[in-house]
Amino acid sequence: MKKILLSTFVILSFFVQTTKAALVVENLDLKVNAANPSLDLKFSNFAAGIFQLNYFAVPGSISFIGKVSTEFSSTVLAEPIGGGNYAPIRLYNNTDFTNLNTYIRNPIFLHNNNLTFTNNFKGKGNQYIGTRIVFPMSNDTMYVWFLINVNAAGDELSILKAGYDDDLLNVRPITGGDGENRPTTGVNEFNSFNFNVYPQPAKESVQIELNADLKSYSIYALNGQLIEEKFNSNTTISTAHLEKGIYILEVNSSKGILRRKMIIE
Repeated sequence: MKKILLSTFVILSFFVQTTKAALVVENLDLKVNAANPSLDLKFSNFAAGIFQLNYFAVPGSISFIGKVSTEFSSTVLAEPIGGGNYAPIRLYNNTDFTNLNTYIRNPIFLHNNNLTFTNNFKGKGNQYIGTRIVFPMSNDTMYVWFLINVNAAGDELSILKAGYDDDLLNVRPITGGDGENRPTTGVNEFNSFNFNVYPQPAKESVQIELNADLKSYSIYALNGQLIEEKFNSNTTISTAHLEKGIYILEVNSSKGILRRKMIIE
């Protein structure tokens, strides 16, 4: 009997051609912890693992890593946190993927005791993160959300659900309503948070463009060291005292906390 090997792309192509596009929600119920420190995350319609999850007892880290192969490249919607590390962006309930483009493959930390300002997920209940899968053979793109939970101790990550559209043609599924971060206004606060820093690169100063009230800002070196922190609403920041290089500017505003890269020349 002839053995038939179907690649992930072939399976998905057949799936797309023979069914009408629709949102698929899978209950995954996967966990990584000391007893189960590593696993591959995949969907029922995929022949191979798409993401790898890891738990490291020392230094107390949980990572969510996109896998790259000849069939697909998978990445996580993330932001830089210094030291060459990245943290996933927490999505609000009922968020779509429009204009969400900062996807990183590796490494993504959901919790790390050495990076204390990345604890957006530790003990915060069920939360959504966004991911994206690109198929090199066709350049089709697939957007996926995961409902996750990192326990209060930060030593267990649960993947509860995944949601994606079975049509690969750049369809962006909307997250559900199972998260613990419902905006009271009912609007998509992530997409309404406009935050820019210019000029890039800068010399004497940078200007913060923000459609929210600024409470404070912090400047970090790429190794995570705090360089400067000020509590004021001044959107013009002097950078003349900073050495040339790349920094992370973190703003605390009435709509939440967000970070941007800042280049000084």
